[in-house]
Amino acid sequence: MLCEELQEKDGLDFMNENMDLTPYLNDLNDFIGNDTMYDDMIIDKERFIENLYEDNNLFISKVNDIISNDETGTDNNLTKASPVFQFKDIKVENSEEDIIFKAECSTSSNRNPKVDNDNLVYIPKIKPRKYSFKPEAEKESLTYRLKREKNNDAVRKSRSKAKQQQKMKDVQIASLQCCVKALEKTISEKESRISVLQNLLKDTQNQNKKLSNELKTLKRQINMLNLLNDCCQCSRKSDC
Repeated sequence: MLCEELQEKDGLDFMNENMDLTPYLNDLNDFIGNDTMYDDMIIDKERFIENLYEDNNLFISKVNDIISNDETGTDNNLTKASPVFQFKDIKVENSEEDIIFKAECSTSSNRNPKVDNDNLVYIPKIKPRKYSFKPEAEKESLTYRLKREKNNDAVRKSRSKAKQQQKMKDVQIASLQCCVKALEKTISEKESRISVLQNLLKDTQNQNKKLSNELKTLKRQINMLNLLNDCCQCSRKSDC
């Protein structure tokens, strides 16, 4: 792209033109000069990069060897832990009736597939734990006895600590259960009190309704009496 742009601008063809590179080389020589330190630095960098590359290749090869050894070890352990017996097939000439019977069996097996548990072989996926019995001479030594006593003490301490923690948990659970029972009792008492107050409120509301109705009737009666009184007074005045 750059060559094409320069060709379009300057009209030069770099493939056909001869260029003098001596000024560029002179500039480079003037910049570097006869400085041996600069050359040594470049050589050291190259050696450092080569060493890194070699170390990386060695590390990768070691990792691959370890992985391959682990895979072969696991395969050997699996074959030792669960031996798989392979039975050779017996060649038998199939007649036409056998072929028809096999076809019917295949269709029926596709409809109702069943697995034979007897033919299944269990292959463990976890490595078996390696356990080596200690010789009697080592068991009778003082160092072995001290190790066993320390181990037993540690086991006892851990078990006693677990028991104490379990007791504390049981005590906390019992106290919380008592608190829950007390709260349930107070809640039931409050609910009963609320029900009683609700009944009283209903009774007072009914009484208020009755009193309001009575008051209305009394007001009507008073109004009627007032009207009668006015009528009587008017009749008396007319008579006079």
